[in-house]
Amino acid sequence: MEYKKSKQLLIYILQISILLFFSFFPESLQKTVLAKYDIYFNLLIACFIFFYIIRHKKTYIWHILIILFLTFQLFSTVSHQGHIAWALWGRGVLIISLCIGIQSTYYYNEKLFLKTVYLFFYSLIFINFITLLLFPNGMYEDIRGITDTNYFLGNYNGFIIYIFPALITGYLYFKKYTNKLPPGYLFLWVISLLTFIIKRSATSLIGLSIFGIYILFFNTQKSHLFFNIKSYLAANIAFFYFFVWNSSNNQILNLVTSLIGKDITFTGRTLIWKNAKYHIYDCWLIGNGLEKAETITNKLGFIQATSAHNLMLDLLYKTGFLGFIILSIPFFIFLNNLKKINNIKIRYFLEAFCGILLLMSQFEAYNLKFILFIFTILYMYTCENRKSKAGKFD
Repeated sequence: MEYKKSKQLLIYILQISILLFFSFFPESLQKTVLAKYDIYFNLLIACFIFFYIIRHKKTYIWHILIILFLTFQLFSTVSHQGHIAWALWGRGVLIISLCIGIQSTYYYNEKLFLKTVYLFFYSLIFINFITLLLFPNGMYEDIRGITDTNYFLGNYNGFIIYIFPALITGYLYFKKYTNKLPPGYLFLWVISLLTFIIKRSATSLIGLSIFGIYILFFNTQKSHLFFNIKSYLAANIAFFYFFVWNSSNNQILNLVTSLIGKDITFTGRTLIWKNAKYHIYDCWLIGNGLEKAETITNKLGFIQATSAHNLMLDLLYKTGFLGFIILSIPFFIFLNNLKKINNIKIRYFLEAFCGILLLMSQFEAYNLKFILFIFTILYMYTCENRKSKAGKFD
């Protein structure tokens, strides 16, 4: 009996690991034999997920909204004759499979799920950190001919999509099941910060530093009076409106510019934002759909600008006002669940994470797969950990 249970748990862990591995396939492995069979593994995963849906016949409002958004994104892409294959597969079926795969495995065993996700991403981050030390000039050359920014997990700007899942699931696991953060979790913070110190990714380093400072000094009931989800949303909306949407004629930005005598473009981002805004006006209702990298770079005016370098602006550019509204609904459902969870300290932690991720997203249009992945996990957590009575500040 014990052997059978251990075998079931091992199979369960392998299922989660395989799902995560092929969903977040390390960039450095694209030239290996694994890359040749990547599509077959993803197809197999998708088939298993849809078999699960047919067998259990369970639907959740979260997944219905995600499917609605991805379907709308496909419609927008087809309407503009864009990158239809990508909208249908990479940014369509595979994302749906990932989100539903999370749901099916999460509800089976929350404790083991959080621990497996934490250890999986921890392993990748540690391997990646070693490659930074062993290959200071980079591991491989990408399609742009650049070497010194590419390591085990790919370009250094993408490291955060591996780091955040580890930090978040690790915190949820340890605070709920042990009520303490072990040295191993603290070491994860150290190597994560060192990673961005070595590679000098300003957005990720500043975001992680703010997050770490919040956990150490401000995750309290008194601080929550000022540091809460309402203030985070208000600050991000104000930043987006004044500095992103109106970057070309912003009086505050112009004042700072005149004081230091230097053009502030956030490494060219204000020019990208201006060009993206121009194309949003052209098709504000349904957006421009998903496009090939060459098309986007020509429109935005920068050879390396394959996105609008702002998550909200990127969503408006690709799916318009309607797509943005559709995707906002599950986010606000999650926020509504968040205020009902039973551990107040975890609630404040997750609120801070949302605020900081939104702040970082003012400068980066993070992969939609990562965004939906992390918020699907958090949605599942808030559904499973609602309070029946007033929670204590543990």
